[in-house]
Amino acid sequence: MILGQTILNKDGRVDYFPNFITHGDSELYFKKLRAEIPWSKDELIMFGKKITMRRESAWFADGGRSYKYAGINRQGFSWPKPLNTIKERVEEVLDVQFNSCLVNFYFDGNDGMGFHSDDEKMLDSQHPIASVSIGTDRIFKFQHKATREQKEVLLKDGSLLVMNPPCQEYWKHALPKNKKEKNSRINLTFRKVLDY
Repeated sequence: MILGQTILNKDGRVDYFPNFITHGDSELYFKKLRAEIPWSKDELIMFGKKITMRRESAWFADGGRSYKYAGINRQGFSWPKPLNTIKERVEEVLDVQFNSCLVNFYFDGNDGMGFHSDDEKMLDSQHPIASVSIGTDRIFKFQHKATREQKEVLLKDGSLLVMNPPCQEYWKHALPKNKKEKNSRINLTFRKVLDY
């Protein structure tokens, strides 16, 4: 049995399982995912300029479902074996089914994500989002949209973070940059995309 803790329980619940994957398995998954995933860099238009993101990402989904976010439209790849194995384990532990996953590779602490919510219309707002961290530990922050109250958690290598509804409606989350961090991290966020 995997022990977890509730780190946020207001306007949604966030659960954290620090030892979801062992360190040894995490190292193997990191190597396999880095080698087998068709990584690419997102390009965004900001203030009329095209900006290429430093981090790399990929989108996987049942039936090739697409995902649109921040002006980017990704068509879903089929599941590589190591990613599907992790997905099945997440589904078993949470007793919830997922049909898609956004995978991000952060080269080091110079890569991060500002405050945002995963609240695109194509995502099932009644379904949790499960985030698995593989690689170096990183701080993850939450900020309440109305009160601006903040919470943070250290996402450890091999950990699982579960954002339950209506968390995305009331909270933003971020992965702050940390210039001192020299090691890499892979993040897997399992989601349920609605059929249109």
